[in-house]
Amino acid sequence: MNLARLSTGIAGFDEILNGGLIPKRAYLVRGGPGCGKTILGLHFLSAGLNQDDKSLYITLGEAAEQIKTNGAILGFDTKAIDFLDLSPGADFFTQVQTYDIFSPAEVEREPTTQRIIETVESLKPKRVLIDSMTHFRYLCTDDFQFRKQVLSFMRFLLETGATVLFTSESSPEAPDDDLQFISDGVIHLNNSPEGRNISVTKFRGSDFLSGLHSLRLTSKGIQVSAKLQPKFFKQEFILETISSGVPELDELLHGGIERGTVTILTGSTGVGKTTLGLQFMKEAIKTSAKKMTDTLDDVLILTKGELTEQKCNLQLLDLPELCNQIIVEIQIATAINHEINFTIQGEYIKVYLDESLIRQILTNLFTNAIKYSSLDTPVDFDLIFQDTEIIFKIKDKGIGIPLKDRPLLFDSFRRASNVGEIPGTGLGLAIVKQSVDLHGGKILKGRRYSPKPLICKADNILW
Repeated sequence: MNLARLSTGIAGFDEILNGGLIPKRAYLVRGGPGCGKTILGLHFLSAGLNQDDKSLYITLGEAAEQIKTNGAILGFDTKAIDFLDLSPGADFFTQVQTYDIFSPAEVEREPTTQRIIETVESLKPKRVLIDSMTHFRYLCTDDFQFRKQVLSFMRFLLETGATVLFTSESSPEAPDDDLQFISDGVIHLNNSPEGRNISVTKFRGSDFLSGLHSLRLTSKGIQVSAKLQPKFFKQEFILETISSGVPELDELLHGGIERGTVTILTGSTGVGKTTLGLQFMKEAIKTSAKKMTDTLDDVLILTKGELTEQKCNLQLLDLPELCNQIIVEIQIATAINHEINFTIQGEYIKVYLDESLIRQILTNLFTNAIKYSSLDTPVDFDLIFQDTEIIFKIKDKGIGIPLKDRPLLFDSFRRASNVGEIPGTGLGLAIVKQSVDLHGGKILKGRRYSPKPLICKADNILW
């Protein structure tokens, strides 16, 4: 089951967590002083702001104003984060109160708890940072009461729909083993003479990259580099026949050698085993050269648009006919008879467009839609004539594009983090955007963030 993920705001750490934190759970961030617990929490809360989520910072140690100031220096928008400051002010020292009958913990716990409840119920935050949970230990008379209070507190926050990060000031004198058992995940920050690192030892409901991962504190916050680890390699491929390089042998083999199989060449010395092997390698090189040529063609298309003032070569087009041709060409080129549902909407008219650029747009979008979708799901393609606009609307049920990859969607050589071993160059959508821009059009994105390009302006239409 694929669970939804929340970004921590740190790309490298999201990679360690296989996409981010699982929502509506509580995670412990532990480490000594100066390890970066507060900064990691600010990354987490700021990432929520980008999704219009309410973020709440509950501080029991450091003053809220000091956290805001330090966060702003690192580039965090601390003004957009809601703070609940439960740290002791100066008046606590100047107006010292003594308790003769009850312990200070029993007297101070109730107003602290009430302020938290009122704030959470008022703001209804989606992300909460508690810095630090260790202070709650001092509001309880014994470890049993502390465990009950923390369990009840976590349940209260999670039932409001919040995802919680809480820090711990762990030390040999004040261990936090009980908090590690209570939490849904445990994140360790470490600062040693050998350098800083981050690790995860618990993450309920998900796998993660184990081990120590490099962490740096920079002028813009935390940077994490996931440790390189060997992974199970799986190369997906289309079951097809490959030419042996000898046409007569291909005919005997009903088309060639099946991809993904092992073929043994046997025979005595001098019968041609090595020669046949070289013929096979020569054919493979020709195929690879074709793929490399296609990649270079894509690069040249982008370079031409970036280094020269490329203009549209407008010509009168029968757009439905051109679209049908491209669909057939795509199905032949991909060797997959993927179902493409083509519909035309609105009053049909002939238009002036650049045929080469239109081919680039549709070819790249269809290729992506087919490549990242399963064979049993169709691709829907609507050609819409709407007032003074022409709209190409392409919809598929593929893997989609993760939230963290969307801002860089149209950058050259940029691929989404969830493509796995699916081959590609990361140039397709960059070419699409360039071709749309040259037509004076725009790109709209759907809910699954699949591009639905080209809305052409009226000056490209022949009435």
